[in-house]
Amino acid sequence: MIKKGGIGVSLVKELLGHAKFQGFTSVVLNVSSKNSAAYNLYSKIGFRVLEEASGCPGVELKEMVWYSASEP
Repeated sequence: MIKKGGIGVSLVKELLGHAKFQGFTSVVLNVSSKNSAAYNLYSKIGFRVLEEASGCPGVELKEMVWYSASEP
């Protein structure tokens, strides 16, 4: 597994750029509260936590949002 190589950041930024080009004004996703690597990646790109919620039993989620006004 490749970590800390910037590939994840590059991929997500590319997807957000495409979403912005297509006219989307926000992107919402859910990430497990236990997945700190994913949470940190999304936070670094500009996603912010909207709320914390429960997913499947035993899975705590953070609902995160990115707005197109922020740069990917």
